Amino acid sequence: MGKAETECYNFSMMTTLPLPVILHTDREHDKLRTTIVLILILLYFISYRIVQALLNLAMFATVRDYATAISCVLGLVLALGVTAVIEKILKRTWHSGQSLTLDEEGILAQYRHQNPIRIRQNGSMTRINWTFGLKGYRRGGREKRLPAKWVCLACQLQQDDHRLIVYSYMPPREAAVWLNDERHKFRRINQADAIEPTLASKLKMPIRPEVSNEMLRGKDGRYWLAERNRWLDGLELTHEDFAIFMRYLNNMEDFPHV
Repeated sequence: MGKAETECYNFSMMTTLPLPVILHTDREHDKLRTTIVLILILLYFISYRIVQALLNLAMFATVRDYATAISCVLGLVLALGVTAVIEKILKRTWHSGQSLTLDEEGILAQYRHQNPIRIRQNGSMTRINWTFGLKGYRRGGREKRLPAKWVCLACQLQQDDHRLIVYSYMPPREAAVWLNDERHKFRRINQADAIEPTLASKLKMPIRPEVSNEMLRGKDGRYWLAERNRWLDGLELTHEDFAIFMRYLNNMEDFPHV
């Protein structure tokens, strides 16, 4: 990695953060999303029946005549509202099983399907940051559900054989706080560069962009390699938790301004 775009750290640190801090990652995990869909279907059936029953008791015949149509609309609105509240509660209480623990020793990353890794404060580390916007390419998965104007910010830490990738999606205004900070040097990449603009690619379901060997050999090769690894084992944080994670890194001693 080039020195100009890699930040090296000595983790001997004093931090103002109240440690330890546990950051639960990937809050919109698959089990939660499946459960939310099932809850929405169940609540829609229940709310439809309730609204229909109430309308059938109405004194005006006109209302009773349109009871089915009105029940469909109001039942859906009611179900969506209640489901949104339940989803908000579940995101806070039903964790994915993956997390980051920030403490005096460093960073401990817990994964569901692989062994935990420890980035230690008493060892040297390399760090790269990169970013991309969510517009201009056919998105899939989690990215498809987010506003196109949002931005992804990602950070890779490497220490010996351990690699940790943390990322977050956020609105442009919040992303600007980090992008305008010269200490972090977020490198902009364009996801559309990794998608071949052919008719066949447009007809396919949205998938992760393919990173070619030519791109890996290019000037942004280290970032595209990190981006490809992000798809495999990256840990997503909310933008609030991402701010805590970045603050933790920023409070380390010997933070270089490169």
